Order: sequence, then C-alpha cells, then structure tokens
Amino acid sequence: MEMEKLVPLSEDLTVDDHKLDIFIGMEEALKNTDDVPFKAEEEFAEGDWAVKSSAGELEEASDAGVYNTYPVWAGNADRYDVHATGKGTIITTGGWVYRTTKFDTSITDYADGEALTVKDGKVPTRAGGSDAVLARVYKAPVDGIMEIQVTRG
Repeated sequence: MEMEKLVPLSEDLTVDDHKLDIFIGMEEALKNTDDVPFKAEEEFAEGDWAVKSSAGELEEASDAGVYNTYPVWAGNADRYDVHATGKGTIITTGGWVYRTTKFDTSITDYADGEALTVKDGKVPTRAGGSDAVLARVYKAPVDGIMEIQVTRG
C-alpha cells in the first residue's frame, strides 16, 4: 500500500521559499539553537530576526542594532508546533550563509561584504554608527533574493 504525502494546505511545494535557505554551514547552525518564549503579542516567522530580551523573551528590534539579536528558525506566525510550545527557535551562532527575501528592500544599493544589523523591525538592514554588526552581505540582491553571511556567535 502506497502512503500519501501530506502537506499543510497553505504550503505550495512548487514555489521556491527563500525565507531562511541555509546553503553553507547548515550543520553548524542547526546544532546551535535555543527555544525561547515570545513576548506577549509578538509574532515571528521563519527568516525574521528577533531580539532576546533581558527577560528571556523574543521581541522585535528597536531603533538600534544590538548583539542579542538572532535569526528565527521556527516562529509562531508560520509553525503550528510552535504554538503548542509557546517558544520560537533561534539560531545562536554565526559562520553560515543563507538566501532570503527577508531584508530591507528600501535599500537598493547593497554591496558584497557590507555590514548588516537588525533595527526597527525583523529584517536585516544596513548597519551604521554604533549598530551591532550581526551579518554581512555575501551576495548583493538579485531578483529580490539576497545571500547573507551570519557573523555573530
């Protein structure tokens, strides 16, 4: 008897999903994760970045990039199992590279090697001033997809 493959109705397997597509260093990245509760009313999806607050909760970044900010592997906006635990999974180490459509698209002139941070939201953007450098542009955006090297850890 042949088994059917079941997929949530909201998932289209014919479309490339570049929220957090790790293509260099996946083994290292995924053995350095932490499950952290969400701050009330906060919602994160795979590929977002979240600040781990001093209260030990995931929250959105404020107006300055800080070092206790991590990529979200599993969030409460897109993973049903996360709803059951009430905790999101963040990746706590650097040294890996991923493809994503989640970055500050209002900036159109990113350059390879440019420093990135997360501030005023949930996606990487150009670092400036005293912002914590969390990642670097590995490959500037092409067709709405950027390759990012996570450097923190």
